[in-house]
Amino acid sequence: MTKRICILGAGLVARPAVNYLLAEKSIHLDLVDIDVSKAETLIGNAPNGRALQAGAGSPELTQIIHENDAVISLLPQHLHYAVAEVCLQERKHLITASYISPEMASLNQAAEDRELLFLNEAGLDPGIDHMSAMKIIHEIRARNGYVHAFRSICGGLPAPEAADNPLKYKFSWSPLGVLKALSNSASYLKNGKQINVPQQDLMKETVLDQLQDYGAIEVYPNRDSLKYIGLYGIEKARDVLRGTIRNPGWAAIVTGLKSMGYLSDLPVEPALKDYVSLSRYLAEKEMRRPLEALLGTEGPFSQTLRFLGLDSSEKLPPNCKSPMQALLNAMEQRMAYGPMERDMLILKHEFTAVYPGNITERIESVLVNYGLPGGDSAMSRTVSLPPAIAAKGLLNGDIKSRGVRIPVHRDIYLPILEELEAMNIRFQEKRTAALEQTHF
Repeated sequence: MTKRICILGAGLVARPAVNYLLAEKSIHLDLVDIDVSKAETLIGNAPNGRALQAGAGSPELTQIIHENDAVISLLPQHLHYAVAEVCLQERKHLITASYISPEMASLNQAAEDRELLFLNEAGLDPGIDHMSAMKIIHEIRARNGYVHAFRSICGGLPAPEAADNPLKYKFSWSPLGVLKALSNSASYLKNGKQINVPQQDLMKETVLDQLQDYGAIEVYPNRDSLKYIGLYGIEKARDVLRGTIRNPGWAAIVTGLKSMGYLSDLPVEPALKDYVSLSRYLAEKEMRRPLEALLGTEGPFSQTLRFLGLDSSEKLPPNCKSPMQALLNAMEQRMAYGPMERDMLILKHEFTAVYPGNITERIESVLVNYGLPGGDSAMSRTVSLPPAIAAKGLLNGDIKSRGVRIPVHRDIYLPILEELEAMNIRFQEKRTAALEQTHF
């Protein structure tokens, strides 16, 4: 019997999931985007796929969801709740790669009552990070141990040969998502003490680290690490941190752009028509310094201003409503991957586990994956393949969980991790005896 799956969104990360599901001849795939040409390109001539046009909240989308058994939403997070309401109404499963919002969490009982799974945080980070961490945590528990310290850090970066701009970064997922994440607050646990980081201080929490076989990296906290203490069942832990990885220099450059006002959503003065005028206005208003003084200071920040054309007479995009929108436009033009350039992703877990007899063990689990030149990016594969694998497993009856969930349950994460390993997306583990209950 043919199973029907719908993917909403045909953007940067969709292609691997589309190809994976189209390869299953027992699955019919509907790919939906407001720009149907994007969907048509990805579906091609596949006999078991359709490219459809519909917008979020439209009657057409409701009808498409009605015709399918499960929905994978690769739309922006703020659209997921409206999709979830339609899925409830039509009694269809839903899978997203985004963080659970309070509104989504409120649907838990309704989803359980209808025997539906609304699986969220099922991409890379969040997603594969949860799955791989829980696999190790469950192994520690099986040996009657507990987690004393836990750190999980993740980042999508250009492969070293492609890190050729002052920020040493390029966009393999939503540029707007990257910029907005820089305004998140964060919280984590350090030596038993809760640390709260307001959004304006996020980059101040950046620390330098070393990654074997790669070199120096910067790490800063990623959102609220504390909520995962209960979700992971690691209540005895004294250190818990989930962090973001970037190349060295990122924090200083971002701090400069933020101080200058380029991460602001406030309206742009109507009289400002080009980048140099906007930059001059922001520099004098926010930093009390002339733009020429900033450009005259040698270093990564001034190099970034010039690289992005923020000192140029290039016209601002039409209807530019904020400095962030102007910055986003400049970055999208100059920070995309070239046709044969590779991205890479790094995901690293560090545990200190304690077992009966006060025996301690340090566990490192590392995933490094590269994109394919001219093919799929590492980011697109690791974000979109887990939801696709989950949708197939759900409709095959392998996944039994119901309600609003994240992938911390064995029936969810084991089949996904196993299939990812078959695609050469796998972790390397190193376990060593620890002399003491290590803190990070």
